[in-house]
Amino acid sequence: MSKRNFAFAFVIFCAIIIYIKIQFKSGEKVSFSKQWITEYLTAKPNVVAIKDRILYVDLGEGAVHLKNRDGVEMDTCNITLPTDWSVAHHKSIALGNGKIIIATELTNRLESSKKSYSDFFIVVDSLNCSGTKTLTVNASESYEGEKWEYRLIDVVPYHDSFDIFYFKYNKRMDETGGEMITTPLRFSDEAERIHLYHNFKVETNPIQFHIQTVKPFDPSDGYVYTLIQDAKDHSYSVQKLLRRLDSSFQLIEETEIKPSAFKNELAMSVSQDNVSLCYVNHASVDSEGAWTFKTPTVMCNFFDVEDLKPRATVSLQAPKFRIEERKLEVVSLPDGGAVVALAFQLYIKFGDPADKGYTTKYYLQRINADGSVEEPVHVGTYTAISNEMSLVSLGGGEVCLIVVSHLQRPIYRTMRIRSMISGMCLHVRTKKRSGLW
Repeated sequence: MSKRNFAFAFVIFCAIIIYIKIQFKSGEKVSFSKQWITEYLTAKPNVVAIKDRILYVDLGEGAVHLKNRDGVEMDTCNITLPTDWSVAHHKSIALGNGKIIIATELTNRLESSKKSYSDFFIVVDSLNCSGTKTLTVNASESYEGEKWEYRLIDVVPYHDSFDIFYFKYNKRMDETGGEMITTPLRFSDEAERIHLYHNFKVETNPIQFHIQTVKPFDPSDGYVYTLIQDAKDHSYSVQKLLRRLDSSFQLIEETEIKPSAFKNELAMSVSQDNVSLCYVNHASVDSEGAWTFKTPTVMCNFFDVEDLKPRATVSLQAPKFRIEERKLEVVSLPDGGAVVALAFQLYIKFGDPADKGYTTKYYLQRINADGSVEEPVHVGTYTAISNEMSLVSLGGGEVCLIVVSHLQRPIYRTMRIRSMISGMCLHVRTKKRSGLW
């Protein structure tokens, strides 16, 4: 081994040791069922949970790389990209049969100034690459002399098929002047089109939209979706709606969530009995010397999945320090409660160097079925250029928080980036006892 390679390996080893120390120190209050640190040097990985497994999916030049939670490559699925097109902005979604849908955006290198792009979907089997399929969806069209653009807004996975929802807007108008496409596009896991004979209600002026099935990977019991849209009275306020649909996308029930003083940070989790909806409210205002800033409060609402009747409303107060940004994820529990993951990025004062990254604190907090709240548990603090967080359920009452910390900016041309993946899983008790978990 050369001196240069030895030095690099030593630096990586020290970084892993430091991360391990941080993890154990920050996790003293919780007994984790699984805990790991993975060094990652590639394109930005997606985290996917398939039954009781956690996989990393990243997209290289002409190949999909599947790796286990320790970063060991399990398989490489080769794909053929259209000539003169490049791939960006990918995300991965698991189907019920173990296959993975990778949604990407294709940009034409020869027409970059015209922003010509299409959506490119890759279907891979997590156990066998031989059946890899691809499909392309044109993201723009001309109609009656007007050019319309389509932006992918959500993907709904089933056992062996999936729906893709698009936000449609006119390029000459602000995006809020568009509309939700009436019917999603449905494809099989063989990348074949499945025609639907029912329509989805058109939604105007959407800001954010997310839809889930009531049964995991099964549309037979219908859907629940959240919609954030500009208020119809043309004020600066917004509406936050929760809707229950049947299997044909027909409306069963609707409720409006109050208050509406919130940012776009919103997370939803649906179980067969319960809907957990958490968002960030900015009603509380604090002052610090000459500065005035808003202290975010995380609000969680719980509803009955059948008629959307409210069960409980819970307020989770943020820690008492200046916060620049926040993220949240929620997972519904079988007993009607939920686990919430909270990420708070610390405020950087003017003049402080930000080239080393931003410091983010991570917390897990349990909300019981009766609306009572356990104390938040600080599970980690990371400093990185950027962080991505996933909260997933592996079944059997096991919930995992995975944090992908990007430690450097992408390397020019190769777009490779050095990341550290920190994972922690815990078994959640289905009945309230002494202690948090």
